Amino acid sequence: MKRSSLLAGSTIAALTVGLSLGAAGAAHAATTPAAASQSVTRTAPAPIVVTFSLLVPNAPVTFSVAGTVVGTGTTNSNGDVTFSYTPTGLAPGYYRLTATTSYGISSSVAFGVR
Repeated sequence: MKRSSLLAGSTIAALTVGLSLGAAGAAHAATTPAAASQSVTRTAPAPIVVTFSLLVPNAPVTFSVAGTVVGTGTTNSNGDVTFSYTPTGLAPGYYRLTATTSYGISSSVAFGVR
């Protein structure tokens, strides 16, 4: 019984020391200045391809993001319409791509921009 309590105490001490050293190492790494030769490469945003089921066949559809029209289309004979949207020029955050028929029926999908 004594032996297992000694091992448990050693394990806790080692864990505490490891966490303390890890925090000190992280603090040191955060204050080290970045090298001047580093560069950042940003890739173009990927298109968002969505099929909306709007239930109205052959209806004109307007697509919008944050109140701005980003495209138009027409539903097929089943009331479905597919739209491809590439989010460019948007500030980081969450948005909704909304499809609205000329009859006022709408559907939307959420997406995020980094």
